[in-house]
Parts: sequence; structure tokens; C-alpha cells
Amino acid sequence: MSDEPDTGRPSSNGWPTCAWVPEPDREACTGVRVGSADLCWAHLPVPGFKEALTFLEPGGKLDLRGTSLSASRLRQILAAMRDPGDEKPRIRDAEFDQTTFMGDSSFAHAVFSGRAGFDNVTFAKDVSFEKTEFGDYAAFHNATFKGWADFYRAKFDQVTFARSNFGSANFEEVIFDGGLTEFNYVSFSAGVSFTNAVAKGETRFLRANFANDANFRGMTFDGQASFGHAVFNDDAHFEDTVFGESAEFGYVRFPEEAWFYGAQFKDNADFGETKFTGHALFYKATFAKQVFFENADIGGNAAFSGAEFHGQAGFTSTHVSGRLWMDSLNPGGELVLDDFRADSVVEVTVRQPPFAS
Repeated sequence: MSDEPDTGRPSSNGWPTCAWVPEPDREACTGVRVGSADLCWAHLPVPGFKEALTFLEPGGKLDLRGTSLSASRLRQILAAMRDPGDEKPRIRDAEFDQTTFMGDSSFAHAVFSGRAGFDNVTFAKDVSFEKTEFGDYAAFHNATFKGWADFYRAKFDQVTFARSNFGSANFEEVIFDGGLTEFNYVSFSAGVSFTNAVAKGETRFLRANFANDANFRGMTFDGQASFGHAVFNDDAHFEDTVFGESAEFGYVRFPEEAWFYGAQFKDNADFGETKFTGHALFYKATFAKQVFFENADIGGNAAFSGAEFHGQAGFTSTHVSGRLWMDSLNPGGELVLDDFRADSVVEVTVRQPPFAS
């Protein structure tokens, strides 16, 4: 049996589809054929399925496009690709476009050395990518995660989750290892955590939607971080987050509290046109260069107690409904309050330089 599908009977999806004949009220199977067989991995009878497993090997290609696969069969497929040395499933090129993983699925500790294609994939229940390694481009365009999506300590080279839909998701201690990381137009319908994750390249969350708590505590963005037009519908946590290059939060919406306690902005930070319906909490944050809040609207308090401003802090046309606290403006910094409006108290203290000895 060849590990390459034959080229007959191509479907509109671009691959030869399973010849399984459904009942009258069911749709035809879109799963890609396995080798020279005319059935997919889901519909091969047990003897044929076991035979097909013998053609898999660690470091080989795996094609599951369009297949609706059970958790049991996925486990057996990955076991057949397990490296006997370290017991990790090793896959060179993974083609999982439009695949549906029916049960709780696990790719934990797997190593994808080539391109991993998960475009339009559906995980019907929980899925684990714990400590999974993606050595090349990983594509999760328009993926659907209906259960818990666990990427704890996974490692990516370059990845996109653009337009994907998550329930609860865990990206704690994930390493995005230098390529572009995209979460543009992503929707998280439950909580998500990026605690202590590291993004070494550019990271984009443009127009992302967070329905519940979004936790970025202790995350490090070595490259540019862009959150433009994102919506955080519950509390947003960026405590002790490090932004190594520019941080873009223009036009972001924070309907609840936005926590930036102890955050470090090592390059310019832009919060222009941002709307904070709740409090904007920047206690002990550090702004090494310029920060702009032009035309921002802060519905609660703007708290910068203990924060350090080493460059220009621009609040032009900013509106604060509550109090503005700013008690640590460094002498080298510049506070710009042109057309600034506050409905309550403004408390600003400039830190004095030390006396020369």
C-alpha cells in the first residue's frame, strides 16, 4: 500500500475523497483516501486500518484532510508514528485541513518538523497540545475549538490562529520562537491564559474578541505586540507583562478593568482612541520611551501611582471620568495634557532629581 493517495475521483476540496456510501439522509464523506485504498482513515474496516498503520513511521507525512476521526483511531495513528527513542510522535508534514476530531484528542509531546496544516479543523471536544513542538509553520486558520484547548508549554516557530474560535484556552508558558504569531480576528468565548508565555517575534491580536478573563500576566513580547481594535469584554490582565518593542493598543475596548500593574514598556506604547469603561490600572508600570493616550476615554480611574515615565506621556484630548493619579513622573519625562478633561481630581507629582554631591 502506498502512503500517497491516488489521484482519482477528486472532490471539490482538492483531494480524492472516501468512497464510503452513506445512508440516504447523510452526507458523503469528505475524508481523503488512505494510500491506494478507496476509503478514509475513519471508514477503513479494522483489518484495513491495521494494515494502513504499518505504512506509517516516525518522521513521515500524515494526511487526514476532511476526515471525521475518533479519538481511538487518532491514538493508534500517533502511536504508529512514535519514535522508539523518546516515545514522541514525530510527523514531518501534517495535512489536517477540514478534519474533525470527534472525541477528546491529544497531540501532547508530538513533534511536527514540517508544515502543520490545521486550517478549518474542528475539535469537537477537548484537545491537548501540551509540550507539542512545531518546527515549521503551523496554520490554524478558521479552526474551531469546542472544548478545552490546552497548549501548555507548546513551542511554535511561526503560527497563525487567524479567525479561529475558542472556548477555554491555555497558552501558559508557550514559546513563540521568533516567527510571526497571529491571533487576528480570533474569538475566545471563555477564559484564556498566556501566563509566562514568550513571544520572540512580532505578535498580532488585531480585532481579537475576549468574552471572559484574558490573562497575559508575566508574558514577554520581545517583538512588536499589536492589539488594535481588540475587545476585552471582561477583566484584562497584563500584570508584569514585558513589551520589548512597540505596544499597540489603539482603538481597543476594555469594558471592565484593565490591569497593567508592573508592566514594562521598553519601547513606545500607543493607547490612542482606546476606551476604558472601567478603571485603567497602571500601578508601578514603566514606560521607557513615549506613551500616548490621545483621545482615549477612561470611564473609571486612571491610576499611574508608582509608574515611571522616562519619555513623553501624551494625554492630549484624553477624557477621564474618575481620578487621574500620577506621582512618579521622572524629570526627563514630559507630560502633555492639551485638551485633557477630568471629571474628578487630577493628582500629578513630579519626581525631583537627586542633589548633586
